[in-house]
Amino acid sequence: MGTGLLKELKKHCNIFVVFNDMNIPSSYKNKLLSEVQIIQNPLKYENHYIQKRILKYIRLIHLFGMPSDPKYSACWVKRQIFKKSNEYSTIKKCFILFLSRLHSKVSIFREIILYLYYFQIDAKNFSELLKKYKIDLVIVDGLPNLIPTSSNWIKAGKILNIKTISIITNWDHPTCRGYISIKSDRYLVWSKSMQFELRKYHDININNIHIKGSLIFDNYFKPNFILNLRELGIKKTNLEKEKYILFLTNSPNYPHNFKIISYILNKLPDHIHLVVRLHPSFLHKQYKVRLDRHIRLSQKEKVSYFFPKLENSNLPGDMSIQEMQISSSLVAHAHVVINMWSTMILDCLISKKNLINIDFDWEPNDWSVQKLSLARYRQNISRVLDNKRMYFAKDKDQLMPLINSLYQMPFNKHDLPNLYDENVKNECGILDGKVRSRMVNAIRLL
Repeated sequence: MGTGLLKELKKHCNIFVVFNDMNIPSSYKNKLLSEVQIIQNPLKYENHYIQKRILKYIRLIHLFGMPSDPKYSACWVKRQIFKKSNEYSTIKKCFILFLSRLHSKVSIFREIILYLYYFQIDAKNFSELLKKYKIDLVIVDGLPNLIPTSSNWIKAGKILNIKTISIITNWDHPTCRGYISIKSDRYLVWSKSMQFELRKYHDININNIHIKGSLIFDNYFKPNFILNLRELGIKKTNLEKEKYILFLTNSPNYPHNFKIISYILNKLPDHIHLVVRLHPSFLHKQYKVRLDRHIRLSQKEKVSYFFPKLENSNLPGDMSIQEMQISSSLVAHAHVVINMWSTMILDCLISKKNLINIDFDWEPNDWSVQKLSLARYRQNISRVLDNKRMYFAKDKDQLMPLINSLYQMPFNKHDLPNLYDENVKNECGILDGKVRSRMVNAIRLL
């Protein structure tokens, strides 16, 4: 909704958007209905127990067996966590890890697993729905590893000889979600870096990968995209010369967000104001307890919290243009940004902000999925480490002195976005205000 892609596509064709849950707010539904028609995901046939086990094992093989995946990558970390888990017996773990290694090394075996996966997933009701609404193109958001029903839609498209397109919407998805479980006909990606990742880690033919730029970061070309401080509404108390430090939280399944914010807040001098931007996934119901802790902390004088406010709480990843504006504007006006290796690294580079990455595990022997001490080895992040605006806190003793020293540096007030930084160009592709048009043209030509 925040990129305007659906609105632009609507000028050329009828659009159907599929929801798992139709229990969405009427205001959001009405806004969507002005642009598209809404349908519900069909029911999947219940798989036999053996089929379920096969699918579960294949997903693990895809997660741990991505070809050329380097040591310390996001998938490598997940593999270590799997080794330590008690969910499977030692024999089963050894079996899955052996097949994963075989998968990463032997292309023919990868093809066999793809075929096996294809024949295990159900697409009957999905095919019926495509025929009912006379659909002639299927577009999925991201990789099927992230949204399982995408596999069913892609298979249904293949059965009916309907073309499928995957739009890669996140910087890290080609390298942190494992091997693609079922392949679309075409992929729309941000940049040459992302094109390279799909070729190297997923065996996608380069002729099927089209570089169009990033819809999200192309927003920087919109007039008045960056809000001013008055529009943001940051607390004025203790805000020294409009200077503040911005903390960007990790997703709520990282267990130490609250501890880190509390630590920094207690150590900061009184004249330095801390602004916290909470990750949108905190709106998931299972994280309510963690969200409530942040709500209580937000009452303190030295901190301003910006909580996510989404149009549809059933879609915590579906950020409106207003929410994107707030996040980008908070970065643009910050004096120093503290980050935990999120995609907003790129926002900081675009806005020319000094960025501190927490480059150590907050607790000893912390093996959460977002293992901060190894995040620098992720394929996408490793390409921007040499940027002059990147700083790294290697332990707690380094963190506060680094914050204080960068805070004393001259204030780089926001002006024009730096869309021509080499790292920005390499990661986001061409940003010229025309990414949406290029994507629409590519979709229409398929």
